[in-house]
Parts: sequence; C-alpha cells; structure tokens
Amino acid sequence: MSKTTVKLSYSILNAWAHGQWEQAVGYYVGQPLPPTPEMELGRVKHEQWERQIKATGALPDELGDWPLSAPVTEQKYQKRIPVNDELDILLRGVPDCLDGPRVYEWKSGLTSASSYVDSMQTDYYKLLIPHVTEAVYVVWNPYTEGSEVGVKFLGRANAEAALEHVLTFGLEMIDYLKVQRLLKNYEAA
Repeated sequence: MSKTTVKLSYSILNAWAHGQWEQAVGYYVGQPLPPTPEMELGRVKHEQWERQIKATGALPDELGDWPLSAPVTEQKYQKRIPVNDELDILLRGVPDCLDGPRVYEWKSGLTSASSYVDSMQTDYYKLLIPHVTEAVYVVWNPYTEGSEVGVKFLGRANAEAALEHVLTFGLEMIDYLKVQRLLKNYEAA
C-alpha cells in the first residue's frame, strides 16, 4: 500500500483552525472564495512591490525603502512531514520576501502589524526554512498611505508550535476530507 501525500499550507490550516471550514476546503480543492475589493488591492500591490524589489534590491518606498542584501521574492518552499505509515503531509508556503535570515511579509489594510506578529504565519516559515530567525511584517494602509512595522524573532519554539498546529488541525481536516471523499493524494495527481 502506498502512502497518501496531502498538500496543505498555512492559509488552509489557519482558515480551518478559525472555523472557516468552507474557505479551508475551498482553498484545499483549489476554489478559494471570490476576492473582495480589499483582497484585489492587496494582490495588485504585492505584484507591484515584488517588481520594485527585483528592480531595486530594496523594499519599495511605501514599505520603508530599506536596502536588502539578496532578496528572493515569492519563492515556494515545502517540507514533507511524515505522519504514519499511510500518510505524509506536504506543507507548502510562499513568503513575500526572504533576505538571508529575515523573512518579510507585507500586508495592506487597517489591521495592525502587531496583530500579524501574533499570528502563526511566520512560525510556519520557521518550520519550512529553518535558517530564518526574524520576521518583519510591514503593513501598508491604503487610506493614509502610511506603513507600520512589526517584528517577530523566530526560534525552535516557533517551529515546534507550527508543527503542532499542522498536526492538530491538519489531521482533523484530513479526517473530514476522507469522510467527504475530497481527500486527494497530491503525488498521485
């Protein structure tokens, strides 16, 4: 009997953990909810900021205009997490920008940078990219056109918390997907 490999991410498991089951399953099966105007603005700004970083080697003016040493934007990282003889979880993530041991996440909207710092998103990045030691959230407010920064230092405890989150909510979601006959073997696809 071959192993089933289930592809999951922070976005999927965060939605599941917060009781947004329809959204989590939609992400999992590749049918996310339609974007709001705010989400669309965020997508456009992400693309613009990525182009600017590639062209200048620095964060864009809107995000602080900080120099970067060797930025890598929108790179996909993954880690296989063996669960048992029948199941592996393939955890995937795409940080906005990785620059040496620092990961940058940029956001747009009214949510404070400290709210993002308190989330587990960058804990997942520590699990996926072990050499990362610092996460910087830069939140751009489209109404004031100002930005706010939040910093989170990442260590072994962050990776362990992320792994616990993946296993707790991932296995719960996998059980649901099995019952609903929605579970896909990523490697067989």
